[in-house]
This record gives sequence, structure tokens and C-alpha cells, in this order.
Amino acid sequence: MLRVEDLVDIAQSGDVKKMILVEDNFYGFRVINKAFLHIEVPMVYGVKLPVVQSSITEKPSKLIFFPKNNKGVAVARNLYTKCFTSVGEYLNMSDLGKGELDDISIGVPFYDSYVFNNIFHFNFFFKSLIEIFCNMWV
Repeated sequence: MLRVEDLVDIAQSGDVKKMILVEDNFYGFRVINKAFLHIEVPMVYGVKLPVVQSSITEKPSKLIFFPKNNKGVAVARNLYTKCFTSVGEYLNMSDLGKGELDDISIGVPFYDSYVFNNIFHFNFFFKSLIEIFCNMWV
């Protein structure tokens, strides 16, 4: 397990152009963000959340939500709250409003993701993920 000081040391080693951190919560965000404000290496923070397409009967997958800006940080926190205050402790993608993810970039990790579940468990048809994203930006 790495401490914040370790991450800063790695970032300042000279070979790192950008530090990308992904966690399952927001507990360390404030401390990490504060530490990286004082060095020359930009930090990108993402929160990995369990999500379903639209139904509580689905097996949750994971997506990583990366804020693009300060507004995006507030949106990511709100998504985190929605996720872990819901009955199944997952984020229901069909409940998100149009434009709600405008200040967020989304990463799809292979394991625990739509891709993994589709290929190995036949849980979703990958087209469903694409349709969700396309409908949000239309």
C-alpha cells in the first residue's frame, strides 16, 4: 500500500508526466489533491463505481469516473453518493439525466467491467453501454 508521500516521490522521479490514480472511494482525494498541487506533475483522480444498465437483476459492472474539472469533481462525488446510498449499492446508468456526465470522462476497466462481463459471463450486450452513452450526449 502506497502512502501519499510515496506517490509524490514516484511522480517527482523525473519519468512521470502525469499521475493517474483510481480508487473505490473519495477518502483520499482531498489529501492527494493537496499534495499534487505543490508539484509540477498533474494528477488525474478517478473513482471506480459499480454500475448497472437499468435493472436491479443485473450483475453490476464497474466503470471509472474521471472528473474533467472542478464541476466534474462535484459530479463524481454526487455519483458516488447516489451509488452507495442506493438499495443495491450501485449506480443505475438509466437514472442519469441528459448532460449529467458532461464534466466526466469514463474509463472502462477490463476486469469487473461491461467488457469482461459480456465476454466471459454474457451478462450484457456491449452495444447497451454504447447506447447509454450515445443517448446521454444527443
